[in-house]
Amino acid sequence: MPTKYRLINIDDLQTAQINLANDTWASGRGVLKSTTLSIKTTEAIDAGDFINIFDHNGEASIRRAVASDPLMFTNGFVLESYAQNTSAKVHLIGFNSAVTILSTQSLVYLDDGTPGNFTTARPTTPGYIVQSLGVAIPNFGIFFFPQKHEVI
Repeated sequence: MPTKYRLINIDDLQTAQINLANDTWASGRGVLKSTTLSIKTTEAIDAGDFINIFDHNGEASIRRAVASDPLMFTNGFVLESYAQNTSAKVHLIGFNSAVTILSTQSLVYLDDGTPGNFTTARPTTPGYIVQSLGVAIPNFGIFFFPQKHEVI
């Protein structure tokens, strides 16, 4: 039997079930058949980057997320590097194993200085955003689960 984890979807406050065995995400709104999307990049994206999905000239596109811009919150991450204007496989939830975690298990936040990066220090600059990305697990990566961001 597959392992299931219970999460709270902050946006609609409904309980979600994640079935990691078959990559299916179920919520109160229905079932998302896959936890990945193929989306065009607007800039070069590095493996492990946390990304922001946004509307670029009427087309869903991705860019590196950063806490210094309230419009550039995190929607997902990538496990491979991609050049500008290419199609990227975006993971909406799950393990970001393309990052190196050497410290003890801890919460991580969207970095306010380096786009696409994470930090263990909660941002405190007024006008920036605070967004928890998930839990860092040494030798494995970050278990990313979408969290609502807030402007400081």
